[in-house]
Amino acid sequence: MTRTMKISTSVFVAAVVVLIFGYQQLKTKVTAERLAKYHSPPISVTTVKAKETVWTTELDAVGTVIASQGVEVTPQVSGQVANINFKSGEKVNKGDLLIQLDDSLEQSNLSSSKAAVTLAALNYERQRELRKTRNTSQEDLDRATAKLAQDQATLESIQTTIKYMAIKAPFDGVAGIREVNVGDYLTPGQPIVSLQNLDKLFVDFTTPATNIGLLKVGLKVLINSAAYPDVHFVSTIVAIDSNADTSSRNITVRTLLDNQNGDFVPGMYVNVKVLTEAKTNLVPLPNVAITYTLYGDSVFVLTATDKKTDDGKFTLYSAKRKTVKVAMFQGKEAGVIGGIKDGDIIVTSNQQQLKDGAMVIVNNKVVETKVTGEQ
Repeated sequence: MTRTMKISTSVFVAAVVVLIFGYQQLKTKVTAERLAKYHSPPISVTTVKAKETVWTTELDAVGTVIASQGVEVTPQVSGQVANINFKSGEKVNKGDLLIQLDDSLEQSNLSSSKAAVTLAALNYERQRELRKTRNTSQEDLDRATAKLAQDQATLESIQTTIKYMAIKAPFDGVAGIREVNVGDYLTPGQPIVSLQNLDKLFVDFTTPATNIGLLKVGLKVLINSAAYPDVHFVSTIVAIDSNADTSSRNITVRTLLDNQNGDFVPGMYVNVKVLTEAKTNLVPLPNVAITYTLYGDSVFVLTATDKKTDDGKFTLYSAKRKTVKVAMFQGKEAGVIGGIKDGDIIVTSNQQQLKDGAMVIVNNKVVETKVTGEQ
């Protein structure tokens, strides 16, 4: 290759390199200019307008239904079952005879004891009259007095035994499943049947002792059960325990529940909501408006700009994340304290697409969100 050809080749290669480099530079510049002019399309969101209000502080807990009166009916004396006068599951009234033990021997002894008391009383009166005229000794009168008292005590003992052998309902209630049959020999304390007063029930629940200042007798309590998911029953606090549990630091509260319709039975678990008298100023928001994380809860607040979409239909808003504190919940709403104020526009959808400074458009016709406050 001649020297001239080498020079020509070198010039050509250099020219190619310059062209390639120049092209790349031009391409980079054009791309940068286009990127500088490019704006992501605005994100469509729904919103609500924050409006401060007052909520009643509520305490939630899980309670247990217990009978206001409940007892395991047992005999006080031994005896054989002669009659059963109730059916399992039957409603009985106070004083109704449930079980009659065989008292034929006691009835016989009763007649004999009554005769003995009558004789002792006659002898006592005779000795008392004779003593007035000093025709008998004081010792004979004392002996007659003691005999009368002894026979009267024996009579009362037999009458009490007969009374105990007629086992009666101590209060109005519903009998459970009976555990004895006619002919069974019962001993004191042996279970006969469970008797529960179901007209009035207690609901016991526990709450942290730190809530003691919010509790007082007479407060209304809403009771809800999985058996009636759409119904709230009203009860009233009737007692607050005088000390807290030393291990859990919880205090037990008792409410009284009217159960005339038989909606509940002892042993059921129920959800409890105490309506306290404490009031809190807060901003209610839909639960979907709040982003919950381990690092704190937040919402996106919108600020209107002077820009519009290309078609001029929508105003563009700038999104900004703000940290909030959720004080309590009511239904599908969360009560928020701090971070936002009256009139703030709060995003309720598409938060996962947003970041600080993102441009959005508000289109509340997409999803209508019902909340306390203006939209």
